[in-house]
Amino acid sequence: MAALRRLACLFAPEGARNGEHELLEVALAHSPRVEEGGPGLVYLDVTGLRGLFGDEAEIGRRLARSAADRGLRAQVGIASSRISARIAARRGSSVTVVGPGEEAEYLASAPVSLLDLTDEMAARLDRWGIRTLGDLADLPTPALFERLGSEGLRLQRLARGEDPRPLRPWEPPSVFEESVEPGWAVETLGRLGDLVAGLVERICEKLERRGLSADQFEWACRLADRTVHEGSVAPAVPMNEPSAVAALLKASLESRPPRGPVDAVTLRARPVRVAPAQESLTDRFRPSPRMLAATLARLAARGHLDPSPRRGEGRVRGAAWRARRSRCAGCGRRCPPA
Repeated sequence: MAALRRLACLFAPEGARNGEHELLEVALAHSPRVEEGGPGLVYLDVTGLRGLFGDEAEIGRRLARSAADRGLRAQVGIASSRISARIAARRGSSVTVVGPGEEAEYLASAPVSLLDLTDEMAARLDRWGIRTLGDLADLPTPALFERLGSEGLRLQRLARGEDPRPLRPWEPPSVFEESVEPGWAVETLGRLGDLVAGLVERICEKLERRGLSADQFEWACRLADRTVHEGSVAPAVPMNEPSAVAALLKASLESRPPRGPVDAVTLRARPVRVAPAQESLTDRFRPSPRMLAATLARLAARGHLDPSPRRGEGRVRGAAWRARRSRCAGCGRRCPPA
């Protein structure tokens, strides 16, 4: 007979950004199956660990102590599903264990806002007087499907503690890197941009082949005087479209050009896996984040955006910039200043 799955959730209410790496270390020291759940959240499979660390309450205390040794105050929830463990960790003060089969009863009094609802869904449930997960779990399922579709059924299953999704095992982050040495000194931004575009094509091909995107691109130019000129771009959303990435990098290079001729260029990408999402037929139309990022990249390439070298966030150039534009002697149009 297969053992009942038991999951633990580590939740760091403070210092989530700085503590993600430490939380991962704590989880990996106790279980080989670990998943990142977002800022300040880590899940781990504790099934069958009783023989190593004791009962589940003791496992929770060990996890909390291990986090404290690394300077983190972590709350631990243990249950049979991801949603139950997460809510137990967020609602509890230290260690909370929800017994097998007790998820629905434990979650009944929890506020429905713990499901991370969209603003529209939260407003709709509030109009219906749905305040707790128990209220949502008790709604007639057919009527809920008629009004909210498949999303309503998904939320109701979560409210009942039903979340059978397997953990997505954490993997050490990899870095995709490509370099080029043209054999001569590159002295113009146009030629440098062409070299970067070639590197982008190769990296984006690797990303797409593996079903990945990248949330940060770093470039390094080795100059003729042996110094290194570096920079990075973080797109608004992870992407793997070569044209959009190349436009962002070219705009970043134009905003911070190298101080001299370039002998070699290296481009690195930090890959991430973007979970596929299917929009509900009842959802309001929203622009695609990737298409929006690609549009911003094209605007940056045309000189209408000023990308931040550190964060990759564009700033629209204001009236003072527009006032400085003058007509180009070659094309007669108003072009950005050199």
